[in-house]
Amino acid sequence: MRILIDLFIVLIIGLTAWRGWKKGVIVGLCGLLALAVSVYGANVVATAYYTEYTQILDPFISGYVDTSTALVTKDVQEDAAQDGEDETMPYVLLSEEEKSDVYSVTYAVMRQCGVANRAAEKIAVEFSGQYTSVNSELVNAMGEYLTGRITYMVLFAAVFVLFITLFTIIENVLNLTFAMPGIEKVNRGLGAAAGAIRAIGLLLVVCCVCRYLGLFLGNDRIGATWIFEKMINSNLIANMLGV
Repeated sequence: MRILIDLFIVLIIGLTAWRGWKKGVIVGLCGLLALAVSVYGANVVATAYYTEYTQILDPFISGYVDTSTALVTKDVQEDAAQDGEDETMPYVLLSEEEKSDVYSVTYAVMRQCGVANRAAEKIAVEFSGQYTSVNSELVNAMGEYLTGRITYMVLFAAVFVLFITLFTIIENVLNLTFAMPGIEKVNRGLGAAAGAIRAIGLLLVVCCVCRYLGLFLGNDRIGATWIFEKMINSNLIANMLGV
């Protein structure tokens, strides 16, 4: 599975670069502009309206945060010994000292809920500066925060797809085939570069959304990749959006 996902990413970049090679740099730059406008527009819309939809996901996500908090803070080995059966193990194992530390618990809960490593670290730092103890207030805050983030990401992804689809339709209708006369090789080479950059940008958008969707995709499945995981954790789009 790891090699298939990473090969798929490389294939997308290669095919888009080849398409850019055929169409030239002007069309490639138009594609980059469309990508930038789509990211900006999706962020504006998602930021303005995601709070309207948090109540849809809140019962599910907040409940999962409660369950995850209980899992990462209890003594699973002792419980397993008492029950005489295998116990579900948390994704991040905490020491007894760490179970009372806000940063450690927040990080462990976020990872248990499928949040990517870098994003979980960022959230843990933020929460450790706001809360001093592990209690119900912290758990409720984590539930609300994660619900908001996931709702934002889902709405961002939906609006982004709409923008990209619109720009793709416009490009196909106009049938852009501009070229720079007299320097065909340079035109094609720069077009291939622009195409590859556009593909990487699109993949970074997908990986940005996936930073908070490990709950649905599975941490183990993401962790089994190399390029995919790197693009999720080291994500320029996520840094720009502050997520």
